[in-house]
Amino acid sequence: MRVFKGVCVLLGFEPVKQMNNETQKREENWEIPAKKLLADIGFLKSLQNYEKDNMDAKKIDRIQPFITHENCTVAHLKGINAVASSLCAWVLAMDKYYRVSLVVKPKKESLAIAEKEYAELNSALNEKKENLRIVQERVARLQAQLKAAQDEKRQ
Repeated sequence: MRVFKGVCVLLGFEPVKQMNNETQKREENWEIPAKKLLADIGFLKSLQNYEKDNMDAKKIDRIQPFITHENCTVAHLKGINAVASSLCAWVLAMDKYYRVSLVVKPKKESLAIAEKEYAELNSALNEKKENLRIVQERVARLQAQLKAAQDEKRQ
């Protein structure tokens, strides 16, 4: 059930609060949202198309108790249930993706700024090259005129 809790949290499902008759306290029931997920025809597609770039720290913090449990490993679950093992791998991958993205995101932002600056400087360079080409053509024309004038004067 821990794996399904993690999947539910990442997909935005909340547990149902129910009264426990023994303790007389309201407790979280994850079975109802887990059953809804399993009954959903598009469940697999929702995992494949999950917007992992939009995960937030709250979701990652909420799945920590599930994924840090000693029995929440792909190897442990593989012998018990292949589906649970695969879902565990997905939850662990999303957690890892989020943590890596925290490191990569500032670098991507720096890269975008550097690429924009490069494009601006490259554009300015191309403009200067064009100006230089125009000036060089003008100098060549003037030198040709000078040579022609000097040749005419000598004759």
